[in-house]
Amino acid sequence: MKIVQYICMAMALLALTACDDFNEKLDGYDQSDYIPTDVKKGTYELVSDDYAKLASWAGLPDLSKNKYFDSADDAQLAIPMLLSNMYPTADEGSSMRVYYHQLSDESSVLVQLGRAKSYVLKDEDYAAVNPVGYGRYLTKETAAKLPQLLSSLFVDADDSDVVMVHYTLVDMPLQVMPLSDDRSIVDYNRSELYVYEGESGQGRWSVYTSSLTAVEVLPPSVYNHLGVAFVEDAAAVMPVYLRQTHPYAKDGDRVAVVYYYNKYKDVGVVEYVYSEAKWVKIGESGKVDINIVAAPYVLSGREWKYDPSVTIELPAVKKNPSSVAFYQAVTDWVWANIDLPSGVDKGKGYVSKYGDTESYSGASAYSCYVDWSVAAARQQNPSAYESMSDDEVGETLREHLIFTFAKALSALYPDAMPVDGLDVVYTINFTVHDASNVAYTIAYAVEGKGKFAYVDGSLKPAL
Repeated sequence: MKIVQYICMAMALLALTACDDFNEKLDGYDQSDYIPTDVKKGTYELVSDDYAKLASWAGLPDLSKNKYFDSADDAQLAIPMLLSNMYPTADEGSSMRVYYHQLSDESSVLVQLGRAKSYVLKDEDYAAVNPVGYGRYLTKETAAKLPQLLSSLFVDADDSDVVMVHYTLVDMPLQVMPLSDDRSIVDYNRSELYVYEGESGQGRWSVYTSSLTAVEVLPPSVYNHLGVAFVEDAAAVMPVYLRQTHPYAKDGDRVAVVYYYNKYKDVGVVEYVYSEAKWVKIGESGKVDINIVAAPYVLSGREWKYDPSVTIELPAVKKNPSSVAFYQAVTDWVWANIDLPSGVDKGKGYVSKYGDTESYSGASAYSCYVDWSVAAARQQNPSAYESMSDDEVGETLREHLIFTFAKALSALYPDAMPVDGLDVVYTINFTVHDASNVAYTIAYAVEGKGKFAYVDGSLKPAL
């Protein structure tokens, strides 16, 4: 499926690049002679027609009906195609913030599981993984061969496909198994979920897990107890099942149960959370939550690309909301982590008596700039700087700013995340006050959720 999507994307973009290729072949044409005049900047929200177009262009047929993306990967595949079509003459450096609908992470799990295929091992499947002469069952040893078996059974599997596998498992080591289908052996039925990870034909099958919730398949014993091969009233059955199978559940525990909901053995999923001594349903595969996502895209190398990097402007204008919020976050960190542990009152340490300015790194939510004047630092906290030369005071302020700005970013952007294959960088443009006001810049790379690392050499006057 992914290969088809990339073919669709290539065909859609071919016509858009043909004119540029032709121009470059004209005698006397030099790309360096061109001065960009069509730099796009702004926002755009996808409408119904956009989802319909992208369903065809990107090979995402469900998109036309659902009007939402199943995942960020699908959005990042499709949206550049739309931007290329909308802005065929845009110049390098163009950027657009695109708003679109996407399944919530929790709903993505339920939708993925709800699309699971069901497969019951056949005689030939047992024969393919068992030694010659063994019967219609697997041991823990031969069950480990199921991923290879699934690769041969589902040759067209695509990334994120899920299969619910049903088989008979014998809880006995292979070496002591009799060479016959001995019915006196205690065996039991097993249902297990496997997920395909990777491009079609190049990936692998593995047991399904989710970081968001525990996932279970309703066992055959429940259907046997009900006397039917499906669950007609999940609201009545699932809480009882979960109470019996999770007797030591704690508040906040979450479990998604995969089951058959009709006689045709269509797959459904319900998710429950344990709260105040009972299991409460919080989601199901037929009902999904949709988020509105705002994602930045930039035109680079003639291609629109998802770029989650952020530039933060901190104007040196009193009461500017962005500047006040950022510098106050710095000041609050200095108070909570430097002054307060030292046992000093506000105004007696690095933080001013009004609590809006600090001399540890120079941030001022009152003035909305960074004050690196040595005299101001010495005046606010004489004892901290009395043994330092003026140059040492200036260097200390710079070192502290690198540290405190990272802390402010963590406080203000706790959900910032790294992205595989991309450098996610937060750049801060601010003003330093010393003998005069000077524009400065500094950059941080996102290295974990809400964790920022200083980019070496990035603290410098802006050009």
